Order: sequence, then structure tokens, then C-alpha cells
Amino acid sequence: MTAADKRALEGGQAERRRRMRLFGLSEPAILEDFLSGLGEIPTPVYLKDPSEGLVTLRGRMGGTGSLFNIGEVLVSRTVVEIEGRRGYGYTLAEVPGHSEAAALLDALAEHPLYRETIRRFTMELEDKLREKRKREAEETGETKVEFFTLKRGEDD
Repeated sequence: MTAADKRALEGGQAERRRRMRLFGLSEPAILEDFLSGLGEIPTPVYLKDPSEGLVTLRGRMGGTGSLFNIGEVLVSRTVVEIEGRRGYGYTLAEVPGHSEAAALLDALAEHPLYRETIRRFTMELEDKLREKRKREAEETGETKVEFFTLKRGEDD
């Protein structure tokens, strides 16, 4: 494998990670509406039916300290295959339909007939997520409290 092939493979993996992240962060209804708008899609083979489980979250104090367990979170996972292309869906919470829709979209994004349509959809999702985060930042910014300390004269 040449260096150019490796860069192309890494670029494709980065794109897929970004796409899967967007599917996981999006509202399930948005994904399901988009899927239904695609019309009839090739029949998926379920390699791993939608299932739920717990995952331990770990963190580092300050991002550099020792690892510690934060807690557990419920996740849903689905793996499908559409005409030889595998799709993976990992989502937070107990919404099996969400991981299923994410897996279907992931597999279709690898399919040449749907690749461009899914790419445009992920760009829309990215814009919606950016707007949502901007709105949330503005709302929390309104509740920001400024603290200050007055110096007492007797401490000199």
C-alpha cells in the first residue's frame, strides 16, 4: 500500500467517524424521516439486532491525570449489511430504532447509489447540530454569573 493509498483510507475513516458521530447525536426522528424519504432501499441483513447495554465512562482529571470511572451510560448498538456494505450504529440511551437508523444510513453511505445523497444529508445534520449548540451556548450565556472580590482595606 502506497502512502497515497494510506492517506485516502485514513481520510475515508475520518469521514465515516464524523458521519457516525452525527448520526449518534441527531434526533432519531430526523434519521427515520430521511430514511423513509429515500423510498425503497435494498434489503438489509441484520448481523447484530438492535440491543442495549451499559458502557463505563472514564475520564482524567484535567485531561492528563490518572483515569477514573465517571459512571455508566446506556447505549444501543446495531450492525447491518446492505449488498456487502456494513453499517454500524452506536447511540446513547435506550432507543433501538435510533441505532438501527444510524446503521442503515452508515451502510447506505458506502453504497454508490446513495453515497452523494447521504453526504448532503450529513452536511445538513452538521449545520443543525452547529445551530443547536450555538443556541444552547446563548441560552446558558444568559444565566452566566460574574463573581468578583472586593478588597477590604484592613488587610494592608
